[in-house]
Amino acid sequence: MYSARKTSVAVVALILAAAAAGCGDNSRREAANQLLGKAQTLVDSHDYDSAIVVLDTLDKKYRDCLDERKAGTTVRLTALANLTRDSLASAELQLQRVQADVEALQPQFRKVEVAGTEGYFVDKEAFTGKEMNSTSLQARVDPEGYLFVVANVAGCRIGLNSLRVGDAVTAPAQSVSVEGSEIMSLSQEQVAPVVDAINAADGKTVAVELVGTKGKVSVKLTGKQLAAFADSDRYAKALQRQRRLQITLEKLERQLARLNDQLAARIPVPEEE
Repeated sequence: MYSARKTSVAVVALILAAAAAGCGDNSRREAANQLLGKAQTLVDSHDYDSAIVVLDTLDKKYRDCLDERKAGTTVRLTALANLTRDSLASAELQLQRVQADVEALQPQFRKVEVAGTEGYFVDKEAFTGKEMNSTSLQARVDPEGYLFVVANVAGCRIGLNSLRVGDAVTAPAQSVSVEGSEIMSLSQEQVAPVVDAINAADGKTVAVELVGTKGKVSVKLTGKQLAAFADSDRYAKALQRQRRLQITLEKLERQLARLNDQLAARIPVPEEE
């Protein structure tokens, strides 16, 4: 990685060289170099955003001062590299916190293997699988960290197409018939209003209506199942945040590598003392 100290020393040398070169009349050269020096001072004091604003002014007002602008580009790259380092440090800290959340929730879940798919996770205490032999609801989390809910109407067909909890209702969706029963799977986005209503409910049970074109049936979620819905929602969101932060870190690492390469190409490395 390119040394921040070596970069600063080399940038100062470029600023001094720019001051000796000149642009237009002396007053413009002096003004341009004042901005360049101000930007470097801001970088040295870790105020990278303000430094970039000053360099934008330099580029806009002193387009004819090519040497100063060239030195300014190096200062800009230094500011951007340091901003990226700060963003990396912040993202790494956030990732550590999210990973702690994931690790705390993970023991509550078991993976259900399904042929031809990557399977899914369910709360191992609240959902044993036996409940799917009767009219029921089950909260699941897929391997990518997305919550989905499966509704089952056992032994009859009501044209199942939505769920309702109080005023919260899901948009109409497609169900499938399996051996005289109906099963409907709702994605995280589809089921969000009902999950929010379940999570907000007070008391030991919540009644969820399974609504169809030909009628409706009601399922009572126990206190254990209510907790499982809330934990499944939390687990899914933690997995999603973890995935997003991992992607962000990869992007920031690539960005920092590019900036360091650009700096290395522009600035001669000073001799070691």
